[in-house]
Amino acid sequence: PYTTLFRSELVRCEKAAAELVGELVTPMLSQALRDRNLSMRVVAKDGRPYLVTRDYRQDRINIEVDKDRVVRASCG
Repeated sequence: PYTTLFRSELVRCEKAAAELVGELVTPMLSQALRDRNLSMRVVAKDGRPYLVTRDYRQDRINIEVDKDRVVRASCG
């Protein structure tokens, strides 16, 4: 049961992450994710990585941004 729930949340997050690639980073993008009970954090911008915690959250999407566009997104 718990494993099934975790897996379904991960699939939901991975689908949303894939949809983000190429999108412009705006407050509306963040709000759209919140409306889906997801959050995002920028882990790198314009090739420069940020310091982030290593805790894993299946409802959070880590994004890498280049020139204000999402170039990579993953769950965690």
